[in-house]
Amino acid sequence: MGEVRDPDHGGSGPERQSSDTTPLTSGYARTLPYRTPIGHALLIAEHSWQKPEVVVAVPDVTLIIRPPSGDGPSPVRGRLINVRTDAVARSAKGTGMTGRRGYFESEDAYVRRATEAATSAAADADARLAGQIRTTDGRINALAARVEGLSQAFDAFLDAAALRRECEQYWSAAAVRGFVRAHLGALSGRGGAVPAVGGVADVPGYWLPAAVRGLIALLGGGGGGGEGDGYGEGVQDSTAAELLAEATRRDAYRTAVFLVAVLGARGAGAEAEPWLRVALPKVADAAELTLATRCLWLAYGAGAYGPAGRAVLSEWLGGLTASVESGELEKALDALGGGSDPLPRQADDPRIRNLRSKAVEDSLRDAAVAGRSLATLYDALNGTPPRPTADAAAQDHDTPAPNPSLETLITALVEEGSTPEIELLRRAAELEARARRSALRDDSPQPVVWTMSVGLPAGVLLADLFDTAEAAAGRRTTALNALARPLATLADALLARTTELPTTLTVSIPWQPPIVLDHATPLAQTLATVHADIQRAVEADSPGSGRRQAEANRRRVEEQRQIASDRLGDAVEVLADYRRQGEEIHTGAKQAYDAVMSLLGSHAEGTL
Repeated sequence: MGEVRDPDHGGSGPERQSSDTTPLTSGYARTLPYRTPIGHALLIAEHSWQKPEVVVAVPDVTLIIRPPSGDGPSPVRGRLINVRTDAVARSAKGTGMTGRRGYFESEDAYVRRATEAATSAAADADARLAGQIRTTDGRINALAARVEGLSQAFDAFLDAAALRRECEQYWSAAAVRGFVRAHLGALSGRGGAVPAVGGVADVPGYWLPAAVRGLIALLGGGGGGGEGDGYGEGVQDSTAAELLAEATRRDAYRTAVFLVAVLGARGAGAEAEPWLRVALPKVADAAELTLATRCLWLAYGAGAYGPAGRAVLSEWLGGLTASVESGELEKALDALGGGSDPLPRQADDPRIRNLRSKAVEDSLRDAAVAGRSLATLYDALNGTPPRPTADAAAQDHDTPAPNPSLETLITALVEEGSTPEIELLRRAAELEARARRSALRDDSPQPVVWTMSVGLPAGVLLADLFDTAEAAAGRRTTALNALARPLATLADALLARTTELPTTLTVSIPWQPPIVLDHATPLAQTLATVHADIQRAVEADSPGSGRRQAEANRRRVEEQRQIASDRLGDAVEVLADYRRQGEEIHTGAKQAYDAVMSLLGSHAEGTL
């Protein structure tokens, strides 16, 4: 294991071997714990004479021990002052190993530490590599998605370009649209002189040229490009009437919508009175509201066309609301002001878990929904903002704004095109919008089409009624005027759904057919009937006249009667709880109903 060398004599003393834990010598000694290549050992140096330096050598390491200062022949303890690795031996044998601080350590410890260090370094490298791979994969996927988007955009652009080339055969209709587009500001009263009639070439069968020529004539534009802005100047009224009559013959509805929108945007709504009714669709065709209908609805209600416009709108909305079913109103009302399940969640009591009735709870839930709708209706009439819900808040980004402007309507109507090119232009616009979304990766909306749906009549009316903003006061009043009678009918129907309370509960009892528990029948009477049935059933099941048989039957009867009594007692509590919930629902609904009818009455009297 090691030897004690005397540097003065150059020889070696007697060699003393030991195991990892056995001292080399006995006696007065200095114990030096140290790690050697073969494990933990105790190196003991015994000094029986004074030496300036004692060297203890072990494989691959040299320990230098110096005695402390002092005189006398007594043995002295050495102290470890330095440990150094023997570089020559290490290079020769290849087994020298040092720790983090340069001290010698065992082979096992060295291997363990080196393994841990290598494993940690490898794990760090793996983590870095995995992060780089994930980053690279993300960039590759993003690049692939980008390339795919650009490819789709390019394909859509090519398809749209092909459709646009196909539309070139309708160049005369496109020229009319270009003329209107260039002079839309002047026609709408936003500035500029009214253009000349001669700048519009007629296109057979297309309503827009005749409508534009008639409008220019009505606004005072002359054949030579007169700049008059007064009505009836430059062109005879008869000429304007003939042109507008021709446009009406070609397409009465589009002509009316165009004229009403332009005159309303120009601030000359009184001149649009002949076309106010025609511009609104028939009630039978208004199952869904279009952008044009909603736009004119708002303009009529805002007074852009004077009392005549309000009167036409009131009459039209009256017919529209008369065709709206109460179920549609209730559905829209629940979507605007609804929430979670209105029925309180019951505690899970194992004792009564099997006594609950799904049919009764569904009936109570329906009554609670009706009561909540009445409360929501009261909030709307009272000017309280509705509680937002996920269904009401979620809207498609392609849905147009609920309050479009007249300029938006005019542009969408003009850009529709003539009859042969309507579908081509629509598809081309959709493809171009798709190309923009794919190339720019944004949420560009679909092209605005004047016939696109903006919602159901009931939903739009209730949305106006719920709009408590100061700027929406006019829309709210218009909706309330239209909905007053339908809402009163709906309130009656909602209250009626809360009046019926649960009266019976079906109870299952072991060894007996199901029993219908009626709240009007005393529990004692029901128990007497059930007990008699149990007595008869037990006697029929186990006939006999012996005392043992009679005693067994008696015990069975008592046991089953006790079970039936407990079961029916619990069922009575459940039925009473159901009725209590129903009464609470009805009380709240009745209060909301009274408040709603009071507000509707005040509105009818003009005091709301």
